[in-house]
Amino acid sequence: MKYLLFVFVLLFLLFSWLVVASPAPAAEESDVLLGAWTGRIEVAGTILDITITFSRDATAPISGALDCPAQGAVAIPLGNIKVEGPKVCFIIDHPGAPGDPAFEGELGDAKKSMSGTFCQSGLTGTFTLEKR
Repeated sequence: MKYLLFVFVLLFLLFSWLVVASPAPAAEESDVLLGAWTGRIEVAGTILDITITFSRDATAPISGALDCPAQGAVAIPLGNIKVEGPKVCFIIDHPGAPGDPAFEGELGDAKKSMSGTFCQSGLTGTFTLEKR
């Protein structure tokens, strides 16, 4: 009987150690985007200041919203948000946004900045963002 109790306690301790020692689930690659980013878009000689906020709740993938004060745009939804290594891409996912606006860029080395191209209605420009 003592032998069985010893084996049970040993198995319990081993199982407990495995649970505690197992690595936590890896954060999604897109989590580096979480938070507010400020910067600008430059297209065809026009410069627009923007703020983009990325967030995630427990039940949904990452989401984003864009503010552009000069155009009166507030909380314009973003979609197709993807991060693969340093590469980042997303679109403005709003039915009133003409010309399929899309961002494609790269995160900086410290993942506190991103820059790349912004395309809309056949025009291509640039964007730069810094994480707040």
